[in-house]
Amino acid sequence: MCSSSNEEQLTDYGGQKRQGDHFWLFEPRTKEEAVLGLTRASQLKLDVTIRGSGHSMNGSSIPQKNGLLLLTTSLNKVVLTSDGKIEAEAGAQLLVVDDYIGQFGLKLPIVNDGGDPAPTVGGFICAGGFGVCSKDYGGFWNHIRSLEYWTPKEGVRCITQETEEFWQICASGKPKGVILSASLMTLGQYTGTRVEATLQFKYVVHPNRIWFTFIAPIRKSASLRRALIRLDRDLRQYWEGLPPYEYMIKSQGRGTPDGFYPEHDGSLAAMGVWGEVTTKTAQNIDAIMERVSAFTNRETYAKRYWQSEL
Repeated sequence: MCSSSNEEQLTDYGGQKRQGDHFWLFEPRTKEEAVLGLTRASQLKLDVTIRGSGHSMNGSSIPQKNGLLLLTTSLNKVVLTSDGKIEAEAGAQLLVVDDYIGQFGLKLPIVNDGGDPAPTVGGFICAGGFGVCSKDYGGFWNHIRSLEYWTPKEGVRCITQETEEFWQICASGKPKGVILSASLMTLGQYTGTRVEATLQFKYVVHPNRIWFTFIAPIRKSASLRRALIRLDRDLRQYWEGLPPYEYMIKSQGRGTPDGFYPEHDGSLAAMGVWGEVTTKTAQNIDAIMERVSAFTNRETYAKRYWQSEL
């Protein structure tokens, strides 16, 4: 996966959160198998962790001791309907889905950056995904028609943008239930017949990097940019710094998920600093986090992006 692992420990992408204790491993082949396993785990009161590609740095894809780790790597079926809508299971990687529908003249409005398969559909929804094209099309959440969602009490339900729960699930980091699949909007014209496919999960070794992203209203982008230049200069003593980055997330007039930037209807700026992890970085993680936390306390208009938390 995107993470690092060995015979003794499992980590996520950041490599700072680790699990060396015993846990149960479950990789369902279908959504129906997933629901059966989740239901049984609920009956047994097992702590359940969902892991797509492990492309997070906050430990959300690391199982608890004696808990259940559900891998979604085999939940990668997609269905292209005659109206150009794509229904993708939660374990399908976003760029793999985009590549697949490209042969039909379609594309997803928002995908992850980097050029390599990293987040899955389910993971990108939980993260509140955005990318280069967000300057035109907003956040990933703006292009989700509905979610197939499981909870212990209510089972499998369809969640749409018209419900408050939808906005609580998107960008929540670790929702109370489990996303099984999503119906996604596409760009382009398709008038063919219904097509089904099972996509191949792609295992990719990614560079060892960590990053910190901050979200703010677009009117505060100049202030955030100046503050991040200072933070970047301060952190370069701890890592091999890369150029700070920024995105504009254009408002689509449909609100913003609570977990991304609460109670905000306008356009947003997402900016951050990042660097290559070195031995020096590993030795100074606490110092890095102190500086990032101090930055957040000072720049109160900016919200830290949960996916980049260490």
